[in-house]
Amino acid sequence: MNSERVQNLFSTQIFFMKLFGNISPKIENFLPPAFRNVGIVATKLLCAFRVFLTLHIVILFVATAFDSFYYGKLADFTDALVMLIIYSFATFACLYWIVFSNNLQSFFDDVNKHYQYLSKPGLTYVNAYSPYIIAKKMTIYWLCACIAGVVFWALSPLMLRRRILAVKCWYPFDINEGYTFEILFSIQFLAQCQMGATFGNGSAMYVSCILIMLGQFDILFCSLKNIQSHSEILAGKSLQKIR
Repeated sequence: MNSERVQNLFSTQIFFMKLFGNISPKIENFLPPAFRNVGIVATKLLCAFRVFLTLHIVILFVATAFDSFYYGKLADFTDALVMLIIYSFATFACLYWIVFSNNLQSFFDDVNKHYQYLSKPGLTYVNAYSPYIIAKKMTIYWLCACIAGVVFWALSPLMLRRRILAVKCWYPFDINEGYTFEILFSIQFLAQCQMGATFGNGSAMYVSCILIMLGQFDILFCSLKNIQSHSEILAGKSLQKIR
């Protein structure tokens, strides 16, 4: 059965997490040994930039919330507070995955090592390939839906031909001077993609773990039912006689 084992049950989830910077991509592994240090620095800068995208929005929404509260704008205050909570959690999640990515990889390695694909031989038989396939497809569809949602939201001002930022928050300068608006719009676009990918990757990883573990419970249940018949098979009896 070793030839039928999947090398990495979480390959799709890890790919998306590395793609959106939730896990360190380790650029140094793709460069020649002479450029290893350059790759390490580039990886750290990329991770820092990913965190900055959502963190700077958090800081701006803190200022927006205080400003709205001071002037008694309740609707603007509640909107800023909601967005502050959303981006704060996205920043925390992004930092958490980057810092503890090695622990997450150790968890994946442990699951891949001990994962059982087939139940013990007996009167009944099940395999646990379906949960892996379902988890893989769910991750792809869910991440595409999350990214599509935030992209359409971010580009809605362009579609409406309105010169406004998708994320309405306070800035300490005039956003319409020179190319300031275009730069801020691009940064906000990346920040929204980062936020959507962080939430999407986290939920997809959680559901994938649940699906894969449920497959193991199915294997366990079937194997427990087959204890007697499996022992008789090991003793030399044929399956026809057991039935």
